[in-house]
Amino acid sequence: MACLGCASAPLQADLTPFEPMDTVDTAHIFVMVNPTSGGNKAGEILNLKLDFYRLNDKTWVWMFNMMDSESRSAGFDKLRTFQKDPRAHPSIIACGGDGTVKWVVSELERVECLDIPIGVIPFGTGNDFARVCGWGGVAPKPL
Repeated sequence: MACLGCASAPLQADLTPFEPMDTVDTAHIFVMVNPTSGGNKAGEILNLKLDFYRLNDKTWVWMFNMMDSESRSAGFDKLRTFQKDPRAHPSIIACGGDGTVKWVVSELERVECLDIPIGVIPFGTGNDFARVCGWGGVAPKPL
């Protein structure tokens, strides 16, 4: 199992190309990163140089840069495609502060995907949204 960001274990990702399988339900976690959040700390996620990887047999993780318009558009377009597939179960994680969370929700509204579950990895200054939800106000360590 991959340990992203753990100094004690090397990064091991299954980079098998994604191919939909008609008989298998799959979860798709979309990680939307604002690399400038947290004094550029959130950008460390993108430094992994992984666009996607397979977490396990039924879970795929997709990473997108919110500051790059092509990456952002590709991510939300792919999310919309997976939302329409009854075998796919997409969710989204906003990596950034309160502004990033609002930005991600605005993009979800734009692509008509407001029913997608959302999580937050708080990298901002205040992180009020994450605090109010009881998720804490700081990014997990190590990153």
